Amino acid sequence: MSRQCLTGDLSLYVAYDGSDSNDGLSAATPFLTLQKSWEWSRDTLDRCGHSIIVTLKHDADLANTYAPLHAFGVILGEVVPEQTGTVAPGFQIIGNPNFHAQCHIHATGTGVNCVTSGYGAAVSVTGCKLTSAGQSALVCYSRGWITAGDNEFGACAWAHKHACGQNAAISQKDTIYWISGSAAFHDLAEDGGKIWNLGNTPTLVGTPAFSGAFVHANQCGRVDYTGTVFSGSASGKKFDVRSAGGVSVNGAASYVLPGNAAGVASTSGWYV
Repeated sequence: MSRQCLTGDLSLYVAYDGSDSNDGLSAATPFLTLQKSWEWSRDTLDRCGHSIIVTLKHDADLANTYAPLHAFGVILGEVVPEQTGTVAPGFQIIGNPNFHAQCHIHATGTGVNCVTSGYGAAVSVTGCKLTSAGQSALVCYSRGWITAGDNEFGACAWAHKHACGQNAAISQKDTIYWISGSAAFHDLAEDGGKIWNLGNTPTLVGTPAFSGAFVHANQCGRVDYTGTVFSGSASGKKFDVRSAGGVSVNGAASYVLPGNAAGVASTSGWYV
């Protein structure tokens, strides 16, 4: 099957009142779901070094809700992103950074995440509120990548950010984001997964509770908070690291992490 080779960045549109029978190429003919925008891009395009920018419709004073995205496989022409954030994923979801609730991605059902990436998929998400009644907000599996921007993490059954598997990574760099809901974990890295938080200024709204720990790393998972400064408070353990998993705070003391209980390091877990 022949593919369209992009000669410049491509804009796609998704709207809560759209239709997946539309072409998604204008605000007048938007797709209904992020899933359709991803599958159409993966199956028909060659990025040829350009970006696919997916804009979510947002109306003032309305809490517009969008269904989850499960991104698997590679869009031809994808460039492998970097932890430093200097190379962004080519598939970019943009909501409303000023009013996250106007672009609310909500997952229902056991095991369903807001945005899932794996097997070569690379996605960025900014300007959205993320909640999951059944699992997590942002999840990367083996060889998946997510770049997180100025989002709001609401209530999730499991984790706000979860990287699981070799070459699975979530990167968040130089962002202002909000944590308004409770979860078992804010950041969870396991089985070699990595979460990079570089130079962020997160604000905790209220006192969200983390029943597991604010950050948990195990089985060689790693979470990095270099240059990240939190504002606000949370309840629960600050960290739980084990089985060669660890947290890097660039030498800062454990009080830099939110939580009202001391962190725990066991079975070769590390905190530096």
